[in-house]
Amino acid sequence: MSSYITPSSNSKGEGTRISVRVPPELYRVMDIFFSSKRWPYQTFSDLVRHALFSHIEWLDSQDAEEHGVQYLAAMVNALVDEEMRIGFRRMISKLHAIIAEHEEAGEIDDASRVVNQILGVIRGMPDGSMKARYERDVRGAYGHLAGEIIEAIRLVDLDPTKAVED
Repeated sequence: MSSYITPSSNSKGEGTRISVRVPPELYRVMDIFFSSKRWPYQTFSDLVRHALFSHIEWLDSQDAEEHGVQYLAAMVNALVDEEMRIGFRRMISKLHAIIAEHEEAGEIDDASRVVNQILGVIRGMPDGSMKARYERDVRGAYGHLAGEIIEAIRLVDLDPTKAVED
């Protein structure tokens, strides 16, 4: 799976709660990884779901019997893509509200600063259709406020092979 985020429910909103006990040492190490913010886990549960799903994929690769994990992986990827689209729509709605508030107050320089910060974050994303779409949508709505992006902002690289590089 290419994403760190594994949804907590299926497309129908169904999810099953599980609970496990772990030694305090394991929990402490997990907490250190989560708290480091070097990976894009939004909640501690995201880390646990990702670890569980990754191990299930590994177990499936070790067994010749058909378990349907490839279908689970396809569902997870589809849900992650959908969550990204929804998250983008929410971000754009927030951006609209912030820009409108700055413009109504006559704070064009602040509106421009926000647009340029968002474009800088987008510029720092890995190349792909989502990056192109985000930039196109933000520039389409706020190109009149956008200046030149001097530096791309790379918050977290979602490529697992680069996750621990500084």
